[in-house]
Amino acid sequence: SAELRERTELALAVDGGGAGDGGEGGDEPPEVPSDAAASSSGASPQKQNAQLERQNKMLMVIVKELVDSLDQCVACSNARVRSRMIQDLWKSLCLPVESAVIGALSSHRTVGDARPGQVRYYELLARVFEWKGARVPLVLSRCIRLISDPQMPTMFAALFHRWLLGEGASEGGRTLTVVEQVKYHMVLLQGANSLFWNDLEHQRTRFRPAYLFLYREMSDARRGVGLAELPSFRDLVRLVSKFLCYYEGDGVEFSSFLYGITGVLV
Repeated sequence: SAELRERTELALAVDGGGAGDGGEGGDEPPEVPSDAAASSSGASPQKQNAQLERQNKMLMVIVKELVDSLDQCVACSNARVRSRMIQDLWKSLCLPVESAVIGALSSHRTVGDARPGQVRYYELLARVFEWKGARVPLVLSRCIRLISDPQMPTMFAALFHRWLLGEGASEGGRTLTVVEQVKYHMVLLQGANSLFWNDLEHQRTRFRPAYLFLYREMSDARRGVGLAELPSFRDLVRLVSKFLCYYEGDGVEFSSFLYGITGVLV
């Protein structure tokens, strides 16, 4: 599989034609900026709307490239070759998003004010799936078909942690059943544990954004009430607790975490 960072050069050329054809389910209408937002940026609402549409289409190109890469893995009949392809794809997802792509997506809800080198592809895609849940089945169905590969739980956790723990997680507009929740959460726990152990063993913070999301979800008492109903809630608490000392600092505090979960568990 060619690296995603090379393939996303296509996204920079998107200017309106066909780039949004990511599969089932049409794109949602582009967000219309408010007059206040338009005046603060100096651009008219029409220009801002056009920019948002271009950015949305660029993101859908990136999603489509991921789907195409997974399709190649699914189609490969040689288990050893398929495993190498999945490894190559995972390495690509861990690469930082190129400066040109970050610049083109500047101020978009999936990037915000991030600077080049601050966002990796897995994180960008996780935010896309949290925002556009309709795109999840395109990737999820292929990941499930490849789930027997040792690398897939890790990739699953990196791509879907925001969507799966987000408010109103659904698959193509359909609410997940309890059985599906249990199955997906088991894979999430396995994969997230591998992500954070990888950081710890190599003394880096490549997957800190994924940890921060889990930490904040667990620490927010308001969100915790809803999360406590999940079958994996206590396992998620144990997972976040296990790596808290490693990731502590820059917004990660034991006292805040303890306060948040105490309000839910008591």
